[in-house]
Amino acid sequence: MVEKRLKEARKKIGFNSRDDFANALDMPFSTIRTYEQGKVSIPHTFLIKINEQYNISIDWLLTGRGEMFFNQNNSFSNISNSNVVNNSTININSKDYNDEDDIKDIIELLKYAPKQFLHKLREKLKQIKNVTEDIF
Repeated sequence: MVEKRLKEARKKIGFNSRDDFANALDMPFSTIRTYEQGKVSIPHTFLIKINEQYNISIDWLLTGRGEMFFNQNNSFSNISNSNVVNNSTININSKDYNDEDDIKDIIELLKYAPKQFLHKLREKLKQIKNVTEDIF
């Protein structure tokens, strides 16, 4: 359950008390308490905040799958460090996908991406745009 994983993560990052964790996040103690007790749904803004501040995997918090901490070898970092732009064989076939659905899916995924990843992605997309303008 999400509330149990949140408590586990809090303790793992070194906050034995909810009060200390709440202070570090600049939130009321009562908010953390209600999240950990499962009295309210945890909002996505809180999940993003603890992901950015403590590298806690949102997927792990919500589902229990994967590792507790988002490590540098996970997908967001791999994408941002990939050499797609340097690859001389970029193959794009517009019949293979539905642009509108893909864009919606990508935007939804990016809502959970760390800020550092978004910055790197922006730079890579600019490079890809320059490369594809030369190809097409």
